[in-house]
Amino acid sequence: MTRRVKILLGVLGMTVLTGAAVIAPAGLRRIDAFRVQRVEVLGTRYLAPHEALKASGISRVSSVFDDFSDWQRALVNHSLVTSATVERKLPNTVVITIVEAEPIALAMRTRATGAQLLEAVNAHGEFMTIDPARI
Repeated sequence: MTRRVKILLGVLGMTVLTGAAVIAPAGLRRIDAFRVQRVEVLGTRYLAPHEALKASGISRVSSVFDDFSDWQRALVNHSLVTSATVERKLPNTVVITIVEAEPIALAMRTRATGAQLLEAVNAHGEFMTIDPARI
């Protein structure tokens, strides 16, 4: 074989491998063995793990090969979450690591009904969904 043919076969082989790596997650998403069956939530103190799971949008039809960016964005939009990372642990586990916003004060808040409640506030002055009587 000439050197030119060897180079061409090498380039062709790398192209096939790269294409397979790009297409594989889409194909693996459809396999039931990779459906999310377990979710581990780490780093929570104020946010209950089941609330983090609900906020993320992960469901029984989710796959460990789905795009995690929507789940991360949904978690960060929660008032108790500063940042979140989502990772896969094959074959069927998703690990969510959360950095929570810390409450720094309690402030009086008046509801539309006229009721006044004492609620936790973070460093940005935003009210947090923490029940001071429970936490």
